[in-house]
Amino acid sequence: MTTAPSNAPRVSVVIPSYNHERYLAETMGSVLGQRGVDLELVVVDDGSRDGSWALIQEFAERDGRLRPFRQENQGAHAAINAGLRACRGEFLAILNSDDRYHPDRLATLVDLAEAGAGLDFIATGLRLIDDDSQPITENVWLQEYQRMRAGAHANGLWATLLERNFTVSTSNFFFRRELFQALGPIRPLRYNMDWDYALRAYLRAPDRFAWRDDLELWDYRLHGSNTITGGLPVSAIEANHLLYRAIKQGYRVPGTALAGLRRHYKLIRRQQVAAVASARDTHWEAELHKAHEGWAATRDAHDKAHEDLGRTLTELGQTREELSRTREARNALQHELALVYASRSYKLGRKLTAPLRWLRERRRGAPAVPVAPDIPAAASAAAPDSAPAPAPATTGTARPPYRRVALPAPLESAPPRVAVHVHSHYTELLDELLDAVAALPGAPDVFVTTTQPADTIQARVRARIPQAVVWQTPNQGKDIGPFIDALNRHRLDQYDLVLKLHGKKSRNQPSYLAAVRGLFGADIRDGDDWRRRLIRPIAGSRERVLRIYRAFHDDPALAMAGAARFICEAPDADPEGYRRLCARLSVTQGIRFFGGTMFWIRGRALAPLLEAGMTQDDFDPARAGDVESTLEHGCERVFGGLAAKDGGYLAGLDDLEP
Repeated sequence: MTTAPSNAPRVSVVIPSYNHERYLAETMGSVLGQRGVDLELVVVDDGSRDGSWALIQEFAERDGRLRPFRQENQGAHAAINAGLRACRGEFLAILNSDDRYHPDRLATLVDLAEAGAGLDFIATGLRLIDDDSQPITENVWLQEYQRMRAGAHANGLWATLLERNFTVSTSNFFFRRELFQALGPIRPLRYNMDWDYALRAYLRAPDRFAWRDDLELWDYRLHGSNTITGGLPVSAIEANHLLYRAIKQGYRVPGTALAGLRRHYKLIRRQQVAAVASARDTHWEAELHKAHEGWAATRDAHDKAHEDLGRTLTELGQTREELSRTREARNALQHELALVYASRSYKLGRKLTAPLRWLRERRRGAPAVPVAPDIPAAASAAAPDSAPAPAPATTGTARPPYRRVALPAPLESAPPRVAVHVHSHYTELLDELLDAVAALPGAPDVFVTTTQPADTIQARVRARIPQAVVWQTPNQGKDIGPFIDALNRHRLDQYDLVLKLHGKKSRNQPSYLAAVRGLFGADIRDGDDWRRRLIRPIAGSRERVLRIYRAFHDDPALAMAGAARFICEAPDADPEGYRRLCARLSVTQGIRFFGGTMFWIRGRALAPLLEAGMTQDDFDPARAGDVESTLEHGCERVFGGLAAKDGGYLAGLDDLEP
């Protein structure tokens, strides 16, 4: 479990902001004006369409304690969770963008949390205010709230919390960082996420949960757009589910009893549906007839559109067949060319004409070294896995050829058109990755994905690589899912070469690291050491990259290059899923691949991923923490097959000295 940094503020407050420009200045001011407490304010704008973001930036420029973030609209729970993840404080609090704190709220709650045996979660009493920030003293809602307070004092917190949410809102939440780490994020409920979180907090540690309704330390604003003022029947359905879960956990009620309750509710609903159907047949038959006529017209239009779509799909199929034939012809030609390169007569001819080519290149100002596409004998002798020549693309059982190569002299002519994809899940590793990218010669197109809001890293990236494109992507498919997203968005298959890098930590259980050492060497210290050993051979310096460019330039059969130490043929833990993936992409099974998934590859070799319609949505977000048996691990193993399908071979590059 992580703790707050030593230099962190005592309290972190999160404000999720969405289209509340009218109230936002008062809300932020109520936090920044707190007395007697060291704090930071994290404001997450959830895609507001009014002037909220400009107002947040204005406040941030005036007060360094405010840390602004912005994301596309994803809902209140996503904005709150993003803010909580960014918090550094020992205590966490939430304040909705239309509510406000009393000046001594946070200092009072810190003292309460640390008194006696200590508290993990505290909610307080409240005042009700209107649109104009004036107190509301007479109101139906307020009467219900007072009855709820009386019930809590008479029946106890747990009985009252099961009946209704006396915390009222996430604006009333004050809790320790350790509680957030134990419970996890706010769940994506539309109307009852606060009630759900309060129930979970109470069930975890009832003796460390407190509701001090005698302390009115925040103002709850009641206005026309409050979530609480509408939402049936969805809010009732949500409440029903979370109460079933709380009752089952808190009282150990058997699931059969809860199932019986649900069955009775279903019977009641069926009766209600039957009554509505009877009313429909009696009173609405004429209206339904009119609606049916309109539907018939829509259906006819749909049928015509479907017919047009069928013709278009037929034409698309014919185009794909022509493209497939063209690709097969190209692969055959590349294979023939590779056989020529490997032949004795070609090698002899290259040696005989080397002086003439050297003289011609000198006159043109090209590098004064002969160009030799065949691999030096010394390199071939040092590589027991080397193959004498690349083999054609196949969907059979032939292994994709692999060679351990010695790199030629640096390329001195114009560099190829290069795309670089960098995935930064662990943003503390971003600078290390940017160092590698900044060393690349020329001006490659750089695409950076992150699971955090893009604004959190965009300035750091643009400061080093001004032309970089940065966007946020779900934590879905580890580094492979975002790479597939970049492939689709920016057509990486149209580049000459593509470099794939990511912030690999591999801080899994010890057994996983032991398996890595068993495959690749006992001297691998940890995940950081593994990452650096993966990157150095392929992007360790400007000169190294120029030599890699030259190798691809001189040898058309070279399709993919990575760290020689990590060439691997370990089977996938899900053989059936791996077989289906190979069939979907028409690539060979049992292929070699570069463990760690960092490599150079010809862009055209990635085209089958697009043709198969693969997107990031194919990856299961629920399995983001699995270390094997997922689609991303299957994809790791097919990149080598894609290179072979393109008619080329895999090249292993020796490491640079650290």
